[in-house]
Amino acid sequence: KFEGTDTPPLVLGISAPQGCGKSTLVEQLQLLFTWLGTAAAAVSIDDFYLTHAGQAALAAAHANNRLLALRGNAGSHDLELGTATLKQLKGLTGKGQTAAVPRWVAAGRCSGSRCVVQEVANGGV
Repeated sequence: KFEGTDTPPLVLGISAPQGCGKSTLVEQLQLLFTWLGTAAAAVSIDDFYLTHAGQAALAAAHANNRLLALRGNAGSHDLELGTATLKQLKGLTGKGQTAAVPRWVAAGRCSGSRCVVQEVANGGV
């Protein structure tokens, strides 16, 4: 058990092929942490896709590379946002601290955009 005044967050990375159950596992882990009375946040690499405008600009800048017209390929993520978000989450060491986590929306009124931001609170892990 950590004995300091602030508790460092546990960071767990999961990497596996599409469709193997990563999201389901993460949902269950979040439920478990909540049941244990511990705050939990989840982010997906998908949450850091470039916006539609950003993806279009990338594709236009590299018209000879058709892969850059599609999400999910190398280069199609907002690395600055991803790094800043992870640093912010790692900084949640005290009870009551919060961080904003982007959420990618693939369909609906915010299609192809990060229009949802989830506020994550540290309940004192």
